[in-house]
Order: sequence, then structure tokens, then C-alpha cells
Amino acid sequence: HMWYLCGSIAYILYLVPENWGAEDGGSLDLFDVNEQLQPGQVVKSIVPQWNSFVFFEVGFKPVYV
Repeated sequence: HMWYLCGSIAYILYLVPENWGAEDGGSLDLFDVNEQLQPGQVVKSIVPQWNSFVFFEVGFKPVYV
């Protein structure tokens, strides 16, 4: 069986100007991981938007029993 130990929740509150775009930078890139938990390719890129709130899990680790 494989169990997953979950870490914490992280969050970002974007307080960028209303006209902020991808060309202004600051995107949050989420990666897939391989069997050794090393980052692979970007699977989602979140561009900052004015007054937006993003939260996500960190510290994800599989445990084999």
C-alpha cells in the first residue's frame, strides 16, 4: 500500500495592480514530479490577478507500507 503524508497549506494573496499581466512576471508555476519527487514539467502556471487568493498544499510525500 502507498499512503501520502501531507504537509501544510501555503497561500498567496496577490496585491498587484488591476492591469497586471503575464508579461509583468510573478507567475506561480506548479510542476509534476517523478518517482524521486524531483520536479518535471510545468503543469499549471497561475498569473497574478488583482486581489486574488491562491492556496495549495506543500510537503507532499508518498510513504510505502
